[in-house]
Amino acid sequence: MTDTGQWPLEATASRGPQRRFKGRRRAALLLWTMSLAGCSTPATSRAVAAENAGTRTLGRSTFAESADPADAALIGHWVSGDTEIVFAPRAEHPAGHPRVFGVIPHGPYEGVMALRHDEGEGWKGFYFRASGLARTEVTLSQSGNDLTLAVSRTESLRLHRTGDINLPLLARTAIVGHRGLSLGRSELMNTSAAIRHCWFFGCSGLELDVTVPHDSARRPLPDTLKVYHPPEWRSEIVGFDSVAVSAVRDAPDLARALAEAGEAGMSFIYIDPKLRWLVSRDAPAARRALTKIIAAAHAQTSAHPGRTSIAIGAETNGVGEAGDLTVGLRLEQPWDADVAWALEVTRGTDIKRALTRAHATAEQRPDLVSFNLLRVAGGGGGLLRLFVRTVDEDAERAFAATRLPFIYWTAHDEGQFDGAQAAAMRADRLRDGRSAIITPYPHRLAFYLATRPAS
Repeated sequence: MTDTGQWPLEATASRGPQRRFKGRRRAALLLWTMSLAGCSTPATSRAVAAENAGTRTLGRSTFAESADPADAALIGHWVSGDTEIVFAPRAEHPAGHPRVFGVIPHGPYEGVMALRHDEGEGWKGFYFRASGLARTEVTLSQSGNDLTLAVSRTESLRLHRTGDINLPLLARTAIVGHRGLSLGRSELMNTSAAIRHCWFFGCSGLELDVTVPHDSARRPLPDTLKVYHPPEWRSEIVGFDSVAVSAVRDAPDLARALAEAGEAGMSFIYIDPKLRWLVSRDAPAARRALTKIIAAAHAQTSAHPGRTSIAIGAETNGVGEAGDLTVGLRLEQPWDADVAWALEVTRGTDIKRALTRAHATAEQRPDLVSFNLLRVAGGGGGLLRLFVRTVDEDAERAFAATRLPFIYWTAHDEGQFDGAQAAAMRADRLRDGRSAIITPYPHRLAFYLATRPAS
């Protein structure tokens, strides 16, 4: 486990001479001062709207901080041999789904449950096994601290209650499903099935990749936006994040995916446009694609005002790249209050340029800051960590001085959950912001949060 109460050791170990350390401190202080000065500048109505954008939430957590009396006896941490289960209360779902969440994070029974208590009949509901998302009915019979869970006609678990769970942490952390609900399976990523199941796996929001495909001559098709992630190696390493249109004919289009996310009860949607390949080779096509993405987001939020907020990420922030395009389009046409711009800090990001954007005047600064966990101390994980540097203490403090909400992604395992939670705690000591964590395994993150010691 990482130490969730300390600033990153990497920053301390690599500072070098004391004079350099003091210089970096002065730079951080200067950035902090610039941010305060920017906040006091008189603003036009458009600037006021941009200022207010920083207070947009990252979606309301679907977990409740307290349980109904009828549910209280079930809420907690239960164990049966090597199998662990957490039961936690949920907030109201628009479609009226059962409001008690059950999660088995690992093992042959890995999956989630949605349960309700009927007087005289006990606990009933349904269960989705993570391996296939097949839905089956489940029943529970409880006697004090002992519980029998029937997951099928022939399978049952006998459990014993071992303690309480951390409801306040669950209730204040927005869990966002990576590529809808990927569960690490390529066939599930960015699909309608992934979107429909997000809420059941603990999500209050989801992230979707939007690809601009190309024709057989590799000409971009900016009017054809598909919810799809191009092949990982080529996209993430080489930077060519497109695919032939013939390969994505069955992928959802953006408008359909946004509508499905709203119907699934998601209060936050993160759109990750794949534009790196376009911004340098065909700027007009990149602009057209981004314009259509913004229009689709506006159409969804306008149809359901106040129900869903949508953030549009800008992964590249050099001159003429996605960040510049986003700022230009926002200056031309004010955005709806429920549509936000997320400044991404990821592999290859120029930290100095990103900080300049984050501390810009109200009209031109982002509404959210989105950190890839590979760039946050303690996040770790995977081969790519060998090729990136960590966002150090001074930079984290300077970002926190913006008071913008933060998103940490992509957390795959408990070590990365630790990194995201530690980073959120560090930032929250400096601002009254909100944080969300994007993960392919939202049910595992929910279990992790529920079983953290109360602080």
